[in-house]
Amino acid sequence: MDEQDPFLIVKSQVEDNLSNATNLFESWKRIQQTVSSPKNQELLWTADELNSTLEAIEQDLDDLHEALHISQANPSQFNLTIGLLKVNKCNNRLEQLVIQEQDQHLDAMGGTLINLKEIAGTMNREIDDHVIILDDLGERVDRSEGRLKAAMRRVTDILRKEEV
Repeated sequence: MDEQDPFLIVKSQVEDNLSNATNLFESWKRIQQTVSSPKNQELLWTADELNSTLEAIEQDLDDLHEALHISQANPSQFNLTIGLLKVNKCNNRLEQLVIQEQDQHLDAMGGTLINLKEIAGTMNREIDDHVIILDDLGERVDRSEGRLKAAMRRVTDILRKEEV
């Protein structure tokens, strides 16, 4: 009885994970455009899931290489022809290219997260500076208010003395 080609089994797993990674990456981009904080829980969860899926794909690719070698070593056991083995090699190379493209997207995503973190830090420093300025202004207004009240009391006293 012929066994199922291990390459095809692993290839199916890679395709499923690749589809999942693509969907997660699209979700991450959509979420990233709609949230104001890079620390948004949904954004972080999606990024973690995407990283986990890509790690699974890397493991699957290692398994794919191993399955390809097993298939090549025993083509008759899996009822494979030389042509099918060549197709499997081409598919394997194509999947490696797709993974490289995904890695580039993840690198871009990482760069975007770094930029967002820097922007958030700058905004935080600006807000802290404005808080200091507003506190100083509040203190000055309080002092001026005290002086104005004292001056008003003096004016009131002068007016009372003149009326008498």
